[in-house]
Amino acid sequence: MNFPEGTEFIPYATLRNLSRQPITVSPTVVLTDGSTAKSSLPALTLLPGETWQMDLTSVHSAPSSTSTEINLFFAYEGSAGDVL
Repeated sequence: MNFPEGTEFIPYATLRNLSRQPITVSPTVVLTDGSTAKSSLPALTLLPGETWQMDLTSVHSAPSSTSTEINLFFAYEGSAGDVL
């Protein structure tokens, strides 16, 4: 893709609670390497207006990981647009 030598891409996810109430978010990581393995992560509660960043470097660079694709899913109960 002609990126300069040494170019690194660091995976991350950022969530923000846009509502006026706390919202519990349940993240799930799905690693794919020809078969699918799901990894549910602990739920987290975002306070009103709070922003949270998830560092995925450890998931991506784990020695046992031969994954070719990492997908993130976030579930919460609330109105559409409450969590960005």
